[in-house]
Amino acid sequence: MLERLSSLEDRYEELNKLLSDPEIVTDYMQIEKYAKEQSAIREVVELARSYRKTLEDLEEISQMIKSENDSDLIAMAKTEQLDLEKKKVIAEENGIATKIDQGTIWIMK
Repeated sequence: MLERLSSLEDRYEELNKLLSDPEIVTDYMQIEKYAKEQSAIREVVELARSYRKTLEDLEEISQMIKSENDSDLIAMAKTEQLDLEKKKVIAEENGIATKIDQGTIWIMK
């Protein structure tokens, strides 16, 4: 899933570059085509980035808990870990839960 989302993020960034390309800016048909495509994937890309950040933060907190010796820091990290787990579940239930169906990602809300 994250691999597919990553390819969408790459395409989104490519579209950003195309939309600011001086050669493309003068071609209204191309601008309209690229803008529609970008608009269609914007929400998925934003959700993917937020979800990926949450996963990275969870991994970082887990590593910190494993390597830390200070019980106060471990307690704070575990609290943060619980908050991130809740955020992950909410993201999966309310937006980033995706279905990859024949190469198309549908946001399920």
